[in-house]
Amino acid sequence: MGLSRHLALSAFAVLLALAPSLARAQPTSSERRNIETGFIWTQSEAEEKCPRVAAEAHGRWTGQWRMSVPGQTSFCEVTDFAPPRVQRPTPHTTPPRAQRTRAIEAGPIWNQSDAEVKCRRVAAEARGEWTGQWRTVTPGRMSVCDIADVAPRSTPWPRYVEAGPIRDQQDAETKCPVVAAAVRGQWSGQWMTTMEGQMSACAITDMAPPQPRTVEAGPIWDQSDANVKCPVAATAVRARWTGQWMTTRQGEMSVCEVVD
Repeated sequence: MGLSRHLALSAFAVLLALAPSLARAQPTSSERRNIETGFIWTQSEAEEKCPRVAAEAHGRWTGQWRMSVPGQTSFCEVTDFAPPRVQRPTPHTTPPRAQRTRAIEAGPIWNQSDAEVKCRRVAAEARGEWTGQWRTVTPGRMSVCDIADVAPRSTPWPRYVEAGPIRDQQDAETKCPVVAAAVRGQWSGQWMTTMEGQMSACAITDMAPPQPRTVEAGPIWDQSDANVKCPVAATAVRARWTGQWMTTRQGEMSVCEVVD
């Protein structure tokens, strides 16, 4: 009985001696990393941008940041609190193809709220999707938005056309249809303010090209006769003559091709 107690006490002493080494062998959860992001001008901008950078890196912002390349990039200090989860493709499946991103110029961007407006407009014009990332390349003059290519859509993409200042939805419902008609498009119902009190833009969808149709113009004897009669026949149905015509009943009836 005394021998067993002696062996138990010896094993306990060995475990106590090994405890510091075992503790040091555990992975630490407070490793700090500097993650590069777009240039940060002020503390308030850091408080807006760095938490998002940390979340994307599966970490937590420490509250520290510093400049890395003057006028171009800055660092956010991030503490890891959990190892990032790695998504592995299941058997017999193909990993998703990475989206191609492009840096597209958007003029000067002053802050995150300004980026939310300008980058989404740039993405729509480029037929892509804004990734949420942007950076200033020339302070006070030029910034770029990271735009990802997306799969082709079954419906047409809208494009934003400037419409002057729009005060509210009622004002948009008056101005945007007029803007759409001017560019031979259709208003999607969406609009945004790009410069407060100065400029707004309407989301316009391009309409499908009109299909030609024929209208009767009486007998047409030759091209010179068509040049006179077809424009008149087209105007009568509020259409435009394409320059084509044909005789359907010899000496009695011809038709002119028109488009709306």
